[in-house]
Amino acid sequence: GLYNHPEANAVVEKAIELQKKFPNLDIGVVTPYRNQKELIQKNLESAGIMENILCGTVDTFQGDERDIMIFSPVISKGSDVGSMDWVEKPHNRVNVAVTRARHSLYVIGDIQYCASHCTGILQKLAKYCLDINKLRESNSYGELELHKLLTLNGYNPIIHPIISDMEVDFLIKAENGERLVIEVDGQQHNDQQGKDESRDAVLKAQGYKVSRFDTRDVFDRPIDVLDKIENSLKVS
Repeated sequence: GLYNHPEANAVVEKAIELQKKFPNLDIGVVTPYRNQKELIQKNLESAGIMENILCGTVDTFQGDERDIMIFSPVISKGSDVGSMDWVEKPHNRVNVAVTRARHSLYVIGDIQYCASHCTGILQKLAKYCLDINKLRESNSYGELELHKLLTLNGYNPIIHPIISDMEVDFLIKAENGERLVIEVDGQQHNDQQGKDESRDAVLKAQGYKVSRFDTRDVFDRPIDVLDKIENSLKVS
């Protein structure tokens, strides 16, 4: 069975940090591989933090939820194709691992490698993690919230693509051929409204539709925002 020492150490560090920050929450550590589970368990015991922490393979968490889940996929450079396939098939293995969290999910692993070398659900999870990290680095809570809304409603938004030398917030390419640029406007939009309007005009001239939403609407009126996006993606 596979195991990954650096990943196991990082998992234990995160578990220590989370237990100090949220002493009343239950933490679960899940991994597809028994060897990794045993390594993490041993390190947790050495660190003396076994209270409120359940460490196991995916089977351990069938039907069981924890407040916080930490997922260790183990797959990294040097992993063989058979190991990747074992994690991916059946998809239920990864699904169970990442849907047991009531409060927060942390994925600790070689995310770049999983995004570029894995296929299927593990690759999608890794790419999602990279997208979320990108939005966090841009310090836009409105974009983070809209990304969550779009993803939960079945859209696959492209984050911060460059179109005609302009970086936009999101791009959705619909199956019907429509291309929708979505911008989330914060306070700075009022100061650069003319510039934003000229950007929108350039995009529209190139065949893109453009929808702008105020950050407050994303949080306060999400249903209206989603309705407008759905209507924008209809062929006009």
